Amino acid sequence: MARRRGLPLLTLRFLIDTTSVSEAEEVRYPEPKMKQWGLAVVRRQWVFMPKAIPDKVRQDFERRLRKHVSEEWKEHCGELVIRFRGRFAYVDAFPIRQDFTEGLTEEEKARVEATPTKLCRLEYTGDPESWLYAFYKYSDERYEPCISFSGSFYCTPEEGFDTSANVYLRY
Repeated sequence: MARRRGLPLLTLRFLIDTTSVSEAEEVRYPEPKMKQWGLAVVRRQWVFMPKAIPDKVRQDFERRLRKHVSEEWKEHCGELVIRFRGRFAYVDAFPIRQDFTEGLTEEEKARVEATPTKLCRLEYTGDPESWLYAFYKYSDERYEPCISFSGSFYCTPEEGFDTSANVYLRY
């Protein structure tokens, strides 16, 4: 990439009615600005990200989420499973299933009921009220950063649970 007067330039070569590379014309166009597509170019800067969630924050996280689920999701969620690993909190739930596909044996039904539904991953950012939300996609079995119901990538634990539970637990 060439630079001229502080602007990055892309160098493109076009062939003019010939197959000979030696007769190619070199044309320079300014590099497209990212803002034209709704993306913002962010400066590289150091951001503090804790390596682990402090024990007090973990306990508060679990208490808040369990209280929220017992009050708001008692008819859809049987049990909540919360796992912590590094700066991530993984939230799974056992849905209350009333309907099964016809033809399932009792053993298969028990296996389905014993498997939790993965909902989301919340990344601790240093603020107990602002967690980075990632939705679990069963299509490729990955957690994907996503916008929660609050309209932001950052949410409270309750908002993160509500966003995922509305997709996987309400049916």
